[in-house]
Amino acid sequence: MPDHAATPSTGSRTEFTRSLHRSSGSFELVFAPVILALVGLWLDRTLGTLPTFTVGLAVFGAIGAGVAQYYAYQQRMVRLAEEGELPVARPDRQYHARNRSDGDLGAAHAVVDMADDAASTDTAATPGSGS
Repeated sequence: MPDHAATPSTGSRTEFTRSLHRSSGSFELVFAPVILALVGLWLDRTLGTLPTFTVGLAVFGAIGAGVAQYYAYQQRMVRLAEEGELPVARPDRQYHARNRSDGDLGAAHAVVDMADDAASTDTAATPGSGS
């Protein structure tokens, strides 16, 4: 009897590939400064300027990786918005216990009322609030 659990299906391979692609940014953010710092360390030892190039190239690598991640994220968001997979606008009303239409507010309504009462008494009792 073949063991099907040992071989991943095509779907799981695709999802694994996608997850690796999404996590590549974290590797870039870590390895760019480390590799450039090692190059800087070699330059500093060669030229006798310790730690000038090490720090400079590590900072350059961190900033460069951050900028690259920012532009990659912006490009991905534009592509998803064009494909219609990303909602462009936020909903008019956010979920809140008072916005529920089923009439079953129960304890959530009481908690919200208590929080509102506490907030109003705190602002009224604050000295120098101008009221």
